[in-house]
Amino acid sequence: MNDRQSGNPKRFLYVSRILTGIVFMLVLCLAGGTIYALLFNRDNAEPRAPAGTPPEGLPAEDAAPDTASSKAAPLGAAPQKTADGGQESAWNETFTGIGRLRAATAAPESAAVILTITFPYNARDKAFAEELNLRIPNFRAVTLEYFRSFSREELRRMNENAIKTEMLRRFNAVLRLGRIETLYFKDYMIVE
Repeated sequence: MNDRQSGNPKRFLYVSRILTGIVFMLVLCLAGGTIYALLFNRDNAEPRAPAGTPPEGLPAEDAAPDTASSKAAPLGAAPQKTADGGQESAWNETFTGIGRLRAATAAPESAAVILTITFPYNARDKAFAEELNLRIPNFRAVTLEYFRSFSREELRRMNENAIKTEMLRRFNAVLRLGRIETLYFKDYMIVE
């Protein structure tokens, strides 16, 4: 027989209060831990991939055009060496949101220019990362307009670094919250 049936209501009330107190303390600890994490641990959180980022292993070319690379540097990672021996920030990510573009050149010698533009950016600067995603249509329009202003032969004679420098200048003219330091052409082909 249990205490309730045996006529010991005081003991049942005592156990009930203890269990209620334990549940209350657990709820209080969970709420306190959540509040602490939200208020004081914000700088230590690992950056999340933006919405729409493709799953791991999907090539960047197949990604939605408004995504940034989902490979963030691990928390507390040491700066990595770049190809030229310099140090790269541990929080740099590669912006691939512009995607692969196909631009038509000017007539009479028209051709298609196929390219993918990427660039590093500081993933810790959340406002700048958000602006980059918002400016994707502008980046695409600037790129298409730039290549539309040259013929196939003019583009073939041009130095790729000169093209990158001009594209960089035009991209930075669109931005308000930060600057892009360098551009990379992943695929750069002039197709007749």
